[in-house]
Amino acid sequence: LKSISKSDDKGYSLEFDNQGTPVVVKADHVIIAIPFTMLRLVKMDLPMAAEKIKCINEIGYGNSSKFIVGVTKNKPWRTHGKQGYTFTDLTFGCGWDSSQSQSETEGSFTIFGGGDFSDKVKNENLDVLANQFLPQLNTIYPGMDKAYSGKNTKFCWSENPYSKAGYSSFKTGQWSTMAGWESVPVEEIYFAGEHVSREFQGYMNGGAQTGRVAAEMLIKSMAGND
Repeated sequence: LKSISKSDDKGYSLEFDNQGTPVVVKADHVIIAIPFTMLRLVKMDLPMAAEKIKCINEIGYGNSSKFIVGVTKNKPWRTHGKQGYTFTDLTFGCGWDSSQSQSETEGSFTIFGGGDFSDKVKNENLDVLANQFLPQLNTIYPGMDKAYSGKNTKFCWSENPYSKAGYSSFKTGQWSTMAGWESVPVEEIYFAGEHVSREFQGYMNGGAQTGRVAAEMLIKSMAGND
């Protein structure tokens, strides 16, 4: 999506880049569900309140990354009677079994964090990360060193071309200055996504909830126009 503008007749014109070829789509109603990190890159020639523009352009986003460790033969956390959901004061903050309800003998454990930890995961190679985190996991769940399959991977949200960040996270002072503007429609343009949700900001629940709310608002508007 490259731009959104008022159409000459009515409704809106949305210009997309389809592998180098511009494609224009006309619409009477629009639901935008992409993160504001991406929306702020879209040219919007629309009558928007200054508060809405500020919210789109400035709302904070978290820096989060995952390092995922593969195991085989057994899941040591299960061997010790644990679910795997972990909080620790070691060099990583939390982790979990990312292979629940799958194989009983093979699986993966996800180590998750943000901020400086996320930058470390992004910048270090996989072998260095494995050498650092495996001894710590072995301290928490003895047997991790023997169960380690030698396979690992990482995912860094800041490197994702479709979000360029993790989930939305208000910066200092933003709750009192822009909270609530995330979901405010612009004429017949509605907004959905975790970044729009008040109750479930940062979670998939927020995407589902605000998608339903946006659809209900659109249907109500259409009914009123008939």
